[in-house]
Amino acid sequence: MLRLSNNYKDVKNFLEYRISSKDYRGMHLFQHNRITTDKIKAIYDSYKKINKEFIEIPRGDEYNKKNKPNGFKLHEFPEYELFVKLINEAISQGSAMAIKKNLLVDLARLEVIDRFDQNKNKLNPYKKCVAHYFKINSDFFLKYDNSDISLEILLKKKIELSLSNLLKCIFDLISNPNLNYMTFDEFFLFVTWFDFDYKGKKIDNNYLVNLIIEYRKIAKSEKNILFEDLKKIGTPDKNVKKIYKKDYNNWKNEAQEIFSILKGFALFQFNNKLNSIEFNFKKIDRNQIKFARSMSTKENYFNEHNIKKQIGFELDHVIPFSLISNYNEYIEIDNWRNLVYIDANTHRIKTSLQNKYMFLSKKNEKLNMYAADGDNLELINGNNLLINDELIEGTIQYNKYLSKKYNI
Repeated sequence: MLRLSNNYKDVKNFLEYRISSKDYRGMHLFQHNRITTDKIKAIYDSYKKINKEFIEIPRGDEYNKKNKPNGFKLHEFPEYELFVKLINEAISQGSAMAIKKNLLVDLARLEVIDRFDQNKNKLNPYKKCVAHYFKINSDFFLKYDNSDISLEILLKKKIELSLSNLLKCIFDLISNPNLNYMTFDEFFLFVTWFDFDYKGKKIDNNYLVNLIIEYRKIAKSEKNILFEDLKKIGTPDKNVKKIYKKDYNNWKNEAQEIFSILKGFALFQFNNKLNSIEFNFKKIDRNQIKFARSMSTKENYFNEHNIKKQIGFELDHVIPFSLISNYNEYIEIDNWRNLVYIDANTHRIKTSLQNKYMFLSKKNEKLNMYAADGDNLELINGNNLLINDELIEGTIQYNKYLSKKYNI
């Protein structure tokens, strides 16, 4: 499939696997739309003009006499019809179907809005389900209405939280003495796959390091051929079913959007010559990097709690990595006291909801990981959590210390 020498078989095999996957784009900020502050403000203003808490969302496809004779008729949903009209007057967002299937889904994943079932129970924004209603997330806009914080900053914080696990991954990668930096192409081809499976196993940082090292050995002329092949494979084909379609430009643009955000983090600086990110040595000196490389926070957790690694469990930072802006903060947040060892399903829920579960408490011998909106994940030792019971109180107190210090 890819015209790449067998001298680089790991890179070749990985990219062929990735491009053949329906998830070939890997990590991306938004499923369908580029969310901007102008777009959010238009949503908010349009919603307020309707003056109704829950706006009913039409189900199914819109009526079409020839193709969809049983579809919904927009005039039967007057509040939603008005919402669509107001949105399009402000930002030309598209049809009622496009707003329902695309825009509202992405806004729910950013927690700008919430979607609900027929009984007005809040839906998980990452699960495929039928939404009957939506409303503005009051917690998000309460901060906007009642503070000096700009909408741009609020949106930036939301996005940064969603990138917290990626930041930790990148910090570990460029801390590796064999890498030291990361180019956009390396990020685009390999690192955006960091949270996905490769041949039935979740890819880890060690494998990413090996892929990047091998990729750097490839001659520029052969890299050009590789990208020609990827572009050819990734050219949309109208005759191919939607599930099998590839779009190279869309994939690359989404990676570029995330990379641009990463360049803005205080720990990193951008190298124009290499089109890469590296450590910002105004915020972190080289001796500290050497010390960070020698640290093993994960091993400290296992040693302190006297537990062994288990298949199906993952270590997770309670206070997310995205809050770090200098080395001292790195030391505090990348600390074994800020880790919990949770099962893969709980970890997936936490990360899919932008790491909003940042607070710990104990109730009825259970450890609760909860969010500012009151939503919580119940952790039971020996079930979806592995921890030394005697260290739970200390973990909670350290969480309170970090929460207060970082004004969460």
